[in-house]
Amino acid sequence: MASRNNTVGITEFIITGFNDLEHPKAVGIVILMIYSLILLGSSTNICIIASDKRLHTPMYFFICNVAIVDMMYTTSASVTILTVLLMGVKTVSYKPCAAQMFVYHLGDFMEASAIGLLAFDRLIAISNPLRYHSILTNTHILLLVLTTWVINSAVIGILADVTEGLPYCHTVLKYTFCDYPGSVRAACVNPDDYFVFTTIAVILLIYGNFVFILLSYAWIIFTVFKISSESRKHMFSTCFSHMIVAVCYFVPKFVANILTRVGLVLTIPERNGIHIVATLVPSLVNPVVYCLRTQEIRNRMLRIFKNNTVMPTFMFPSHLRHLIIQGKNVNLVSILIAASKYLVHRVVDCGNLSITLMSRDPRLLKSLTLGEFVITFSAYRDVFCTAYPHRRQELDQYLLYISKLSVRYRGTIFYDYHKDFSTKAVCG
Repeated sequence: MASRNNTVGITEFIITGFNDLEHPKAVGIVILMIYSLILLGSSTNICIIASDKRLHTPMYFFICNVAIVDMMYTTSASVTILTVLLMGVKTVSYKPCAAQMFVYHLGDFMEASAIGLLAFDRLIAISNPLRYHSILTNTHILLLVLTTWVINSAVIGILADVTEGLPYCHTVLKYTFCDYPGSVRAACVNPDDYFVFTTIAVILLIYGNFVFILLSYAWIIFTVFKISSESRKHMFSTCFSHMIVAVCYFVPKFVANILTRVGLVLTIPERNGIHIVATLVPSLVNPVVYCLRTQEIRNRMLRIFKNNTVMPTFMFPSHLRHLIIQGKNVNLVSILIAASKYLVHRVVDCGNLSITLMSRDPRLLKSLTLGEFVITFSAYRDVFCTAYPHRRQELDQYLLYISKLSVRYRGTIFYDYHKDFSTKAVCG
């Protein structure tokens, strides 16, 4: 191993990975567009989840973690890539290069850990749904996420310390941005000696997560086949989104790390292309998948774009508001009737459903369907929680549960469903 001799007069490196490109600016514009979409998609997911309390659940917290990792991971590489391609500046100082290397590899390792946490969330939700919220409490979620950040930061910190002590004698990096392999190959050392620790770290932290994800989804598939077909379809839809994310991340890894060791020969430009794809494509796919395939996020976005009118609690008649705050029994149909006085020919939106209210709407004379119950109970909750804010989380969970039922049993009268469910529970 080399002694801590550092740069031997070298203060900057030259990035030469794009020297063979015929149209670097065109490639740079494409990468800039992809990078912008990643930032837009990831930040949109975070804002949507943060702004909707119904999405403050373990799975969406883990999705936010993935979004943060995506932005950090792609930014670490994209800044150097865009500087080279669009500005033609191929030199990068030693310290910024070392900092970029640390952030890049931390993002790479954290991406695997974040996807692993999503698999763990789905494993608990499907295999042990009754204990889901007792297992994945806020404290446990925070500990899980912090643990992955600390472990990965410690491992990458060791790599950064190794590169800090290398005696560099080459200024040229044949890659497209600063990373650990490029730094080691720029030093006057035998690079094979310095790849032993990284190989162990990759096997444990990246491919270890891959094995865990495979086993998790194998167990999930086994569990799902034992439940009803209606629930099975919903669960497969949710898990399929996570599997798309996992495939997009791990496939380029297998090509670059596994196939090249069993006979696949890649040129340096081909390796550079795979590294860029492995960095940008998963982070671009993640927010798209979660926006389009996760129903709650998709519905929240549709509500924002449609700009539907939500039933305002301040339009409640004062006597009705007073009864709710006192905790009195309130006929929820009266909320719809009160709302219809103010929201003529407008859409009231809640959860996965919307309902158009018109004056003298005949539906107001009938028993509430599951969908109408979701809407009225949402309004009831908003007023009730102005006096008892500590009850909001409990009522949100109940509302989310009924909202999911309303999609599965669309049009069903709420009280008929409730009576039927209670009868089956007693008989069971």
